[in-house]
Amino acid sequence: MLSSQMDRLAKLNELRAAGALTEAEFDLEKRKILDGSASILPSIGKPAAVAVFVVLLVALLVAWMTRDITQVRQPVVVKVNARRPAAPVAPPLVDIKPVLPTPTPPPLPPVPTWAGKYKSKAGGVIGSMTLRPLPKNRFKVNISVGSPRCLGEIDFTAKSQGNLMRYIAPYDKDSQQQCSITLVRNGSNVIAEEHSCGVFHGFECSFDGTYARR
Repeated sequence: MLSSQMDRLAKLNELRAAGALTEAEFDLEKRKILDGSASILPSIGKPAAVAVFVVLLVALLVAWMTRDITQVRQPVVVKVNARRPAAPVAPPLVDIKPVLPTPTPPPLPPVPTWAGKYKSKAGGVIGSMTLRPLPKNRFKVNISVGSPRCLGEIDFTAKSQGNLMRYIAPYDKDSQQQCSITLVRNGSNVIAEEHSCGVFHGFECSFDGTYARR
């Protein structure tokens, strides 16, 4: 009889674990089984009744532990709040100053050339000079001077060597002299320096002097 009740309790526990019985149904059927076992306790001796009580208590304890182990627990759903992506951080503003173009310097004035007309006045002597360009960097030069006491003029062709130009006349047998004239360009002026050119202008005049461009 006791073995049959134990089997029924075990079966009842399996049905509850499988979900075939609710908790209320399980408690009701368990109470019926236990009530049936209580009716047999007076018919047996006290030691046997204690043993039956212990067995039933152990069966209930086992059934209770089996319930906690075999009961299917609902999965725990953990809600994770997805973090919103951080807003992009704008780069710091940089004060960019416009690059102004470098002003172009004004063009340099053209370098004066030899060609042109010049004049001079020193010691009462008035002089004029004319330079006309020729091929191969050569120039046709005319220098004339005059005063109440003298008058002179010379024409020659000379080659420019940068800011220097030099002419050497043929040797004059009558005066036994050889005239030479050196011209130096200084900005817009021409400085003339002669040697032994008295045969061209007399002793009262000279081609020397600074000739300014007209």
